[in-house]
Amino acid sequence: MLIEKKAEKMSKLKNKVAIVTGASKGIGASIAKYFAAAGAKVVVNCMSSDRIGQLMAK
Repeated sequence: MLIEKKAEKMSKLKNKVAIVTGASKGIGASIAKYFAAAGAKVVVNCMSSDRIGQLMAK
């Protein structure tokens, strides 16, 4: 997938922590996925806990 290919080049995020607000949809969700694929430990926050469960399942 495109996100994983780009993330491979971003090894600077390995073992770093990223905090993403608004991570349940849109840009926030994409950023959270990208950072996770790049090796970061990702902390997400949003208004809907149901959507976070869906994001974490992916």
